[in-house]
Amino acid sequence: MSNTYPNPPLKEAVCTFDFGDTSEWDPTYQGLIYADLKSSYPTRKTATTYGVRQREDEKKPLVVEEPRTRLFSEDENKLIQIGEHYLSVHRLAPYDSWNAFHKRIVEAYQAYIEVVGSTRIDRIRLSYVNGITLRSEDTLNDFLKISINYDEPLSAGSHVFFAGVAKSPNEGDVLNVELSNSRNDAQAEAEIKLGITYASPTLSPNTGTVSQWIDEAHDAIEERFESLITNTLRERFH
Repeated sequence: MSNTYPNPPLKEAVCTFDFGDTSEWDPTYQGLIYADLKSSYPTRKTATTYGVRQREDEKKPLVVEEPRTRLFSEDENKLIQIGEHYLSVHRLAPYDSWNAFHKRIVEAYQAYIEVVGSTRIDRIRLSYVNGITLRSEDTLNDFLKISINYDEPLSAGSHVFFAGVAKSPNEGDVLNVELSNSRNDAQAEAEIKLGITYASPTLSPNTGTVSQWIDEAHDAIEERFESLITNTLRERFH
């Protein structure tokens, strides 16, 4: 978050683009994009994920392999993933600033469209995942302003899940809040994950429009985050 805390809770920030399947994918695209970004992301790795696709002429969805190219910065806390009609830009802790992350998103997006061409954005998401450590005597309501019927200490092995949709500032966009935790019996503390995602089902591929959208998405996420946490939790970030 752009509010400055000496001990910020942010674990990962990621911006994801799903592009329309408007043209045939060329497997050489990933290498060409890597060549453009190599100075900032010198390490290249490959990975395989799985997705579900269904064409109009098919009755059942199919599970398909989706090869991904992963580009890492030297310290490996900045990451880009490139796939078929897919791009994601990640920033792991320690998080520096929104301005720096915004710049990396725009640079990666520009490198993608310069190789692939200006293409339709079918979905764009900006997500922030925060980690909040709670001791066994702590309760969720001590730290979070979420209407959830859970005001008991988090005993070993507890699992809590909360998901909600908040009103977004732009019609058609969605702001999701997700809260979860997991811990085994050997742990004395639990880490609560507070994830906030701002998403739009479609967006103009114009770089200026993308830049403005992610700024607005970040502002909405930050406002929601600050509205959810208590002053008691803020003190832990200092």
